[in-house]
Amino acid sequence: MKMQQVSDHCFAVLNETNLVCDANSGLINVGDGVLVDTQSDLPHARKMIELFSTVWSAPPKHVVLTHEDIVNRPGSDGGSQSIEDESHVSTQEVRRRAA
Repeated sequence: MKMQQVSDHCFAVLNETNLVCDANSGLINVGDGVLVDTQSDLPHARKMIELFSTVWSAPPKHVVLTHEDIVNRPGSDGGSQSIEDESHVSTQEVRRRAA
């Protein structure tokens, strides 16, 4: 995994192996912060946190999960359980709120 800066306040953690279930994550590092996707499992989520922690002053308070297959699978939240005190918003919820 590697982190790339996309713009002044946006960063991406990219998986380079391109295996099934590999996920990428984004960080909008402004205000309370927004994390987009949390990786597919805890080991990858921990590595993502390690990489993003080099640029954030505090963990983001908002999380958007775009992988509905993970969000809607009972008992599975990918790597999102690695983020404490955040607000999870699934893609379905974003659509609902935008309507």
